[in-house]
Amino acid sequence: MPNPFYNLFCSGQAQLPDGRILFAGGYDPATMGAPNANIFDPIAQNWTAVPNMAFRRWYPSVTTLPDGRMLVTSGAQTCSTCIADVPEVYDPATNRFTRLTSARLNIFYYPFVFVLPDGRVLSAGSTEDAYETRALDMNTGLWSMVDPVVRDGHSAVMFRPGKILKTGTAADSGTVGNSAATAFVLDMTQPSPAWRQVPSMSFPRAYQNSTILPDGTVLVSGGGATIDGHDITKGSKTAELWSPTTETWQTLSAGAFLRSAPLAFSKFSNSSSTLR
Repeated sequence: MPNPFYNLFCSGQAQLPDGRILFAGGYDPATMGAPNANIFDPIAQNWTAVPNMAFRRWYPSVTTLPDGRMLVTSGAQTCSTCIADVPEVYDPATNRFTRLTSARLNIFYYPFVFVLPDGRVLSAGSTEDAYETRALDMNTGLWSMVDPVVRDGHSAVMFRPGKILKTGTAADSGTVGNSAATAFVLDMTQPSPAWRQVPSMSFPRAYQNSTILPDGTVLVSGGGATIDGHDITKGSKTAELWSPTTETWQTLSAGAFLRSAPLAFSKFSNSSSTLR
């Protein structure tokens, strides 16, 4: 079902409470970031355009809030470093976006944003740069510092309510360097939460995907040993499984093809040699 309204490349997505998917931002060849937002209905198999956001956003994150509204954070506007630092909230009941001006925060592409058990929203880093960790109170619209110590990672998941696993190395395609196999856990249910290093993965990774499985374990797949996102000889075919009980990794079977997250595709090139 092609989208008839705009280019979804590098948009952010999250599921609405009724099962439809909100897509926010994307690619505008004239300006880089797109202000558009669309909803896809998987039952009716159609697209609906919703009112534009106030800011153009390329590589934003979308997070479903407990009340059914959608929080949109980050995203580039008209250049790769012109970040939209004011979050916006989409309300499906009113079909409009509102700016959360009190929560201005500059976070790079695709920030790791999670809803905590107490209703706050956690910013735990981003795919392309490492950041200190903050929590947003949606009632006051203010961020508070959780852990000022920067811990790197390209992929993160909430494997238990309030508990985050972050792995690998944040990376921007086309840059030079090696990725790491490190893993960190943050327990936001503790009185003074701070990132804690746990045993590393068997393989260094950037551009990897982390997937929570039904039994609570975390599957990490794809990615590569370098942060450029192009050298397919450095990709990892072998998946790994993380146990939240033992905090250890199990090496699984290897795939036939090298794969990485879509972020591995260069934002400035359509090179066919990119990890995929």
